[in-house]
Amino acid sequence: MRLSTGWLLAVLLLWSLAPVSVRAARSGSFACDPSLESLDRIQSREQIRAFVYCAIQTIEEQGWEAAKRAFQSDPSWLSNGMFLFAGTDDLKVDFVAGSETLLPGDDAANLQDDHGHYFVRDMYRIAGNWGEGFVYYDILDRQSGLTLPKTSFVKRLDMDGTPFLLGAGFHNPSDPANCHPERVRAEYVYSAVDTENFVDCAARLVLDKGLLALFELMVPGGRWNHGPTYVFIHELDTLTMAAHRNPELVGQDRTDRVDPDGVLITQEIRRVVQRYGDGYVYYTNINPSTGELHRKASYVKGFELGGRWYSIGSGLYQRSAACKAAPAAHAIHHRDDIMAFVACVRDLLEERGELAFPLLTGHPQFRSSGYYAFVLNQQCQDILYPLDYRADDSNCDLEDVEGTKIMQKFLKAGLETENQQGWTSYRWLNPATDRVERKESFVMKVSLNGEDMVVGAGIYTGE
Repeated sequence: MRLSTGWLLAVLLLWSLAPVSVRAARSGSFACDPSLESLDRIQSREQIRAFVYCAIQTIEEQGWEAAKRAFQSDPSWLSNGMFLFAGTDDLKVDFVAGSETLLPGDDAANLQDDHGHYFVRDMYRIAGNWGEGFVYYDILDRQSGLTLPKTSFVKRLDMDGTPFLLGAGFHNPSDPANCHPERVRAEYVYSAVDTENFVDCAARLVLDKGLLALFELMVPGGRWNHGPTYVFIHELDTLTMAAHRNPELVGQDRTDRVDPDGVLITQEIRRVVQRYGDGYVYYTNINPSTGELHRKASYVKGFELGGRWYSIGSGLYQRSAACKAAPAAHAIHHRDDIMAFVACVRDLLEERGELAFPLLTGHPQFRSSGYYAFVLNQQCQDILYPLDYRADDSNCDLEDVEGTKIMQKFLKAGLETENQQGWTSYRWLNPATDRVERKESFVMKVSLNGEDMVVGAGIYTGE
């Protein structure tokens, strides 16, 4: 049986051999403070080991059953790219957080990656013989939908006399396979982790292709230059611009470039790169999506090519207050989460217009199995609907199983109410369960291409 599709990444099953008490397994040398941001930033063996040991501490404090519930639902422990898994010493799954494919009791002994590696057996062998260790294999990345190299840390535990294996893993952004063009693109850059990986991959491209890669980096609307996200490169000795979304700047001396707050931007980039190798530079810059000044944080790093040193970077413009407060799609649990989520999507649409569509349909921040955003115009056409794009169809008479005219309710709630926002209730197919369930959607007015539309998202109640 090959693990080549979907949530098979549940590879993370576990088990274990000779039991070791949970308390004896504690390290005490890490900061047990999991959060969604820290989950997204786990990119090393040391960090993934600390994450698993933090889970062990939680098991001690809360008990096995309570901790398991938290591991499988609390966003502090679960993101699209990071999750815990556990199994018994007979190679059976106990849980794989967030998986709808690998279920408790499933036999994982014969799971293989795309290269025929029985990685689950390796987990069992390593945990059994050494108590803990790292396992390497290729498996589906939940965030990108691509098969990528993964490193998992597994630990042997004893739960009330029953041997278990607990583990988690990460897809290493520094691996060349993680620069796949379907995964790393300017339109998918939303977080600091995205930005750093984007810059790392751009630097790798330049090192592989030389200065000819600069033309590829500057293609408008291309992989490296889309909306507010682009790559810039400076020659460090002269601070001459070598690559930028605006080709007119290439070749110019940028030494005296200063922002409204007096930050000498290019000189600060050189200072950070020469003294520290890489890091962040904070300044105010014109956002190409709006044409207005916005605060920007750029990640920069240095590289050598042809005997010269360069800096390469890319940045994020400061998010709106709504987007700072919004949960990721996979972390939506309540109506308040939906409202915050929709408010963020509205802000992105009003900032970027249709350039936000790839981000909203392709980034895990905005789409999971049961949660996504939609945009509807006044002709009842789905301008954005990631499950089934059909913008040419007018669906004003679309009804649910109870005869509710869904699209008309959306438009009325978003455009005809005093606050130009509101909730609607109807019955709809849940893609996560493949069942028709009660769904409550929150919609808001949004201006797109000079037209008033509604943007929304919903939550299934299970009824």
